[in-house]
Amino acid sequence: MNYTKPPLSLADQITLLKSRGMSFSDIAAAESALASLNYYRLSAYWLPFEVPGTGNGRSHQFRAGTTFDQCLALYNFDVLLRQICFSGAKKLELSLRSQFAHRMSLLQGSHFYLNSGLFEYSRIAKTGRTLWSYTDALTSLKKDVQTSHEIFIKHYLSTYSDPAGFPPIWMVVELMSIGDLSRWFKYLKQPKDRQNIADYFGVGESVLTTAVHHFSVLRNICAHHGRLWNRELVVPLKFPAKPKEQMRIATGISHNRIHNSCVVLAYLLRNIDDNNWVRILKNSLIQCPLPLKYMGFEQGWEQFWPWNAC
Repeated sequence: MNYTKPPLSLADQITLLKSRGMSFSDIAAAESALASLNYYRLSAYWLPFEVPGTGNGRSHQFRAGTTFDQCLALYNFDVLLRQICFSGAKKLELSLRSQFAHRMSLLQGSHFYLNSGLFEYSRIAKTGRTLWSYTDALTSLKKDVQTSHEIFIKHYLSTYSDPAGFPPIWMVVELMSIGDLSRWFKYLKQPKDRQNIADYFGVGESVLTTAVHHFSVLRNICAHHGRLWNRELVVPLKFPAKPKEQMRIATGISHNRIHNSCVVLAYLLRNIDDNNWVRILKNSLIQCPLPLKYMGFEQGWEQFWPWNAC
């Protein structure tokens, strides 16, 4: 089937939305929002206001009383939610960087990442895609060192000749992306090495391994302005087997929504952030213009940790 839908001017976009039942209080402001945010991006935020279609189809008609301002308010809430979740994911990332470098270097030395015996050599998916190659990872890391403009890297390269081109891990880790860091951690060969790092967060190594992957994806969604408020997060989480706090994990259709991500992130940050991040997030939730169930917040969620601790 050929795609035949023509591009529409801003005025025509508003005319189309009006024909479907959406009302506007300020046409100029709506045109400005559409110009800066993109019709297609905003369309994800008026989907909940549509009359349900038949089967898997959409009706493209809005419920009575739907306004452009309501849809824009939902978009603005999602912006706030992304900012808060991004800040939490960054806190986790920074702590993991520090603990990965600190704990492993105490056990294996300042340049342990050069010891191939500490890592899986390679991991190939069933599809044939390379998930991890120690050789490729090290080559990429060396390139990052050589092209870095960081003063501390330049100082090392100009001062030390052995090992040439490879600064200690506490420098190198600052050059790793969250995806790189996730893989260097995940593909440590010995579970005891991962557990040594996970001890800092008070969880099992498998919980931290899946969480690092999960939150690296969530962080990238936030960084690239992806929709978060009612999104299903495809990278699964594991949960602490015996948490010290009385946590509630949403189940069923809510299992992969942002509520569970926030609870696990709060648990990993509990000794780092003193619930400040959770307090900010909880206070922002009242700004959501639609029921929180769309994000996996099941009835009674406020009674459980971490929400009842702030």
